[in-house]
Amino acid sequence: MDGVPGVPIVPGGNFTYRFSAASEYGFFWYYSYFRAYYNDAIRGPLLIRPSASPLLAAERDAANILLNDWTYELSDAIFSRYNSTGAFLSCVDRRSETLTSAAGRSISMAMALRMGSLSLRGCMPPMMFKPGFDIALRVSLDGHSMFVYAADGLYTNMQKVNRYSVMVKLNRAPGEYYLRFGRAIVWYNTTKASNNNVEDLVSDSMYVNGSAKSGAALLDALALTPFENNLSPPSGLADKTLSFMVNQTDILSWVIDRAPFEEPSIPIIYGNISLGWDSVTTRYLPINLTIDIVMGILNQSLDKMGHPIYLHGYKFWVLGSGVGTFLYATIADAPADILNLKNPLYRDTTGLPSQGWVVIRYVTDNPGAWIFYCHL
Repeated sequence: MDGVPGVPIVPGGNFTYRFSAASEYGFFWYYSYFRAYYNDAIRGPLLIRPSASPLLAAERDAANILLNDWTYELSDAIFSRYNSTGAFLSCVDRRSETLTSAAGRSISMAMALRMGSLSLRGCMPPMMFKPGFDIALRVSLDGHSMFVYAADGLYTNMQKVNRYSVMVKLNRAPGEYYLRFGRAIVWYNTTKASNNNVEDLVSDSMYVNGSAKSGAALLDALALTPFENNLSPPSGLADKTLSFMVNQTDILSWVIDRAPFEEPSIPIIYGNISLGWDSVTTRYLPINLTIDIVMGILNQSLDKMGHPIYLHGYKFWVLGSGVGTFLYATIADAPADILNLKNPLYRDTTGLPSQGWVVIRYVTDNPGAWIFYCHL
């Protein structure tokens, strides 16, 4: 499933996109792929409920929680000011907020949070993703442990702690508890919510400013390996290794593979009549090859910030990542202890660390013209 039809919806019009989800399960989201309009609320959650098998039953009653930043101005105005001033996004719009499923509180105006109450029994399986464009978020729930059991719509080996699914053991006294990322309140076994402040618990994992307290269990993203044991990558050497370097060349220009991408007026899948057919940013790969992609950040880049990297049409294995420069032409040349070929992450998005590198592997078993890019 591509997910990007390439057909604009005209004002007052509509578009119907039919696809099969027979082999999928988990938490996804839909959004506009044009400019930064997803941050203008052209987005939403998409839960594909799994089959009734005991293995997949955990997510059948999961709750969707969207954690996003929100601004008082539309993205076009923000980016215009960003382009003219060079000031980063968090400085351009001075009155941004963070919201929980489109609800929140401004410092100057309190408002009730419309969230469902929860039963005291068992675990709560909320699924959270952060669709905004400004900041990364740390998340904790006061007085409770959170267990990550799925990432990017795929079950992972559970771990106590771009889209995560977590379970929360409801084993505290009935009441209200802060869900911290900005801040929200979760209550269970109560019939009515209040707008009153909830006192901080001594055992909280995170301060109000988002920093972790000592003793907090932090998520190790590299440990979220697939729960299903048939999702290991092909062993041995890759058929081809691609190396891409990210370089910010201007305030709003990030380059992968030496040249900025220019969207062709005629889609690449139409063949050599498309201006993108012979572009230096277009790579042609035969079917059913094992491909390794090594990504890094150029030293001369204006900003060496991290990037969420996404590949359409595929999930891929994250063999390793780190800070500094990946000094090896292929993974065969790299030390074995910096890469994982046995049970690596299997994701559709991964992080290129700030001033760092990441190596991914995938198999070209899904024919098509697929875009590979930073998902920010």
